[in-house]
Amino acid sequence: MFIAMKAFGNTIDDLLLAFLIVATVYLYGLIWWNIFHKAGYRPTNGLLMYIPFINLVVLATLAFKEWPFTRYEYMRSLRSAIWAERKDKIEKAIEAYENGIEKLQVHITELKARSVQDDEQRAFVRML
Repeated sequence: MFIAMKAFGNTIDDLLLAFLIVATVYLYGLIWWNIFHKAGYRPTNGLLMYIPFINLVVLATLAFKEWPFTRYEYMRSLRSAIWAERKDKIEKAIEAYENGIEKLQVHITELKARSVQDDEQRAFVRML
């Protein structure tokens, strides 16, 4: 058995190295996939991070552009409420939460109106 391991020693090392490289590349992609998903972008944008030089542009865009997740006013209000709560400014936190909830209700109303309008447009197209 020792002779067999000595004969295939380089092959086992090569396989182990190949496995580690594939696992590292997969983990790198998985990390970027989750970052883009949590930021509110399409997760497939994480695949752009494999392309040299384009990954720098994508990373700079991700760092300096406003994320879709934080685009909505109610998210900003709720985030400021959380920070106020962490600093033990309870009255300010309550005010920010209420403000965020009001903005969220307006946003939900707008989404429902847009959904009804889309349904009407789809019904009209089906009639044609």
